[in-house]
Amino acid sequence: MPKTIVPAIAALWLALTAIAAWSTIAFAIAALAAVVLGAALLASAVTGSGSRRNLYPNTSKHIGSQPLGRTSP
Repeated sequence: MPKTIVPAIAALWLALTAIAAWSTIAFAIAALAAVVLGAALLASAVTGSGSRRNLYPNTSKHIGSQPLGRTSP
């Protein structure tokens, strides 16, 4: 009986080690994602949407609201 307990304990220990390693990796990935998303949120809060310039002020946002081609004045 003791001969079968040692491999079972070793297998359980290896399984728990693998789970702990995966948890550490998953925590590191989640922490990195939280830092990146937090920085992006902070940057958008600081700059705000009002600071963006309209690069094309003469264009319309509605399709078909302006005539196609050149029009005479």
